[in-house]
Amino acid sequence: QRERAREGRQREKTAAAAREERASRQERAAGEKDRQQEKRAAREMGRERERQEGSKEEKEREEGSETDRDKSAAKEG
Repeated sequence: QRERAREGRQREKTAAAAREERASRQERAAGEKDRQQEKRAAREMGRERERQEGSKEEKEREEGSETDRDKSAAKEG
C-alpha cells in the first residue's frame, strides 16, 4: 500500500513537471511570436518611412528643377 502511494506521488510529480514544461514551452513560443510580430512591424514602419522620405526627396527635386527653370527663364527674359 505504501509502495502504491509512493508510486502515485511520483506519477503526480512527473505529471506536474510535464505540465510545467509544456506551459514554459508555450510561453517561449508566444514570446517568440511576439518578437517576430515586432520585427515585422518595425520593417513595415521602416519601409513606410523610406517611402515617405523618397516622396519628399522627389518633391524637393521637382521643386529644385522648377526653381532652375525659373532661373533659366529669368536669364532669358
